[in-house]
Amino acid sequence: MEINECKEAALYAYWILKLRPFAITDAQYSKITDACHINELFVIYFIGLILESTGRIKQTTSIKDSYGRFLEYSFRFRSFSIRLVR
Repeated sequence: MEINECKEAALYAYWILKLRPFAITDAQYSKITDACHINELFVIYFIGLILESTGRIKQTTSIKDSYGRFLEYSFRFRSFSIRLVR
């Protein structure tokens, strides 16, 4: 069974947001706001990279500029079900 790249990326993003596998353990960087949201920022970059490589958007930077903060907030404080990913 094969699924398209965007759906596969969405599944990876879902599990990264759910399990939060990345963490900054160095005390020097733990006070930096962006370091605290490393999982959300990684997912935004990952989804942008997949959309860019499949030709659905032209530049990854356009996502970060226009929807980056909104996506980061949504990924951090809202809950998503796996049904939305399918």
